[in-house]
Amino acid sequence: MSAYDLPDELAVFQSQDMGRLGFMEDLQDAIEKFIRRNKSSQEQITTIMGAQENDSVEVELDRAETFLKLGETEKAKVIYQRLPDQYPNDYRTWYAYARFLSNAFEDMNNYEEACRFMEHALKVAPDDEKNNIKAILNQYKKVKLTELKENIETKVGELVSQNEKLKEQIKEIVQKVQEYENEKNRIQMDAQNGKDEMKQYEKKEIDINMLKATKKKKLSIYFFIVVFWVGISCAFIPASADILLIWLLVILIVPFLGVCIKTFFQCYKLNINNEECNKGKTATEQRIRYCGEKIKNIAKEREKCRTQKEYYLEKQREIEEEINKMQSKLQGIEHELLI
Repeated sequence: MSAYDLPDELAVFQSQDMGRLGFMEDLQDAIEKFIRRNKSSQEQITTIMGAQENDSVEVELDRAETFLKLGETEKAKVIYQRLPDQYPNDYRTWYAYARFLSNAFEDMNNYEEACRFMEHALKVAPDDEKNNIKAILNQYKKVKLTELKENIETKVGELVSQNEKLKEQIKEIVQKVQEYENEKNRIQMDAQNGKDEMKQYEKKEIDINMLKATKKKKLSIYFFIVVFWVGISCAFIPASADILLIWLLVILIVPFLGVCIKTFFQCYKLNINNEECNKGKTATEQRIRYCGEKIKNIAKEREKCRTQKEYYLEKQREIEEEINKMQSKLQGIEHELLI
């Protein structure tokens, strides 16, 4: 540094004797004056730069606001997005972008991002602006929480309604299963009655067949006796025999002939009874098969009802868990609103 580059406060000491009494004290005073003057100048420079920066932010925000009024939202968005990066220590840039995202704190579509920018604005804001920003942020959060509370209450109401419907459906299924069970018991009883009837028909058929065999045997014997008497009459009684003897033979033969005719009609009636018995057996067998098929169908329907009931119960558990979560969340929101 040349002698001409020295500050005025120090230049006067070039021609003075350093051994002079008080020289060092004067030099120290001069240095302090120089430092104070430079510090004041630096503060002025900082103030001027801050004012220029403040003016630049105001200009940019005014431009963005003008674009919004003109309906050119994208251009305004570019400015609002750029300002926080360009002026990170100016709370207005963060606040303005949050206000833009939330449409003046009325739109909840970008709620989380807007809150994040507002919280950053709160960090860098001067003390005299913090309360105002905090009040706006709290009000915005309160509106969101109120809206969320209403949505949750509506959702809880819908879930409760769904749960009640599921309870009714489960109740209907239980009643249906009970009806199937009653129907199954009735059919099983009917099938058992059919089996008992089958046993009776089989016993009756055996009795009829035994009686038929007896009647046929008896008919054969009677028929043989009648034929035998007629043969004897023809062989041993001459044509000139006394009429009384002929009537005697007729009287002896006629009862046997009547018994033969009666036995024949009894056998015919037994055949009819046997046919009816066979028809009854066939009908009963069909009824028993029908009962078996009906019981199988009832078992399938009961299984469907059981599966459906399990599905409804699982759905009911899920809904109840969701209701509990919603109610817990609702309690948290109500607590935040009270704060």
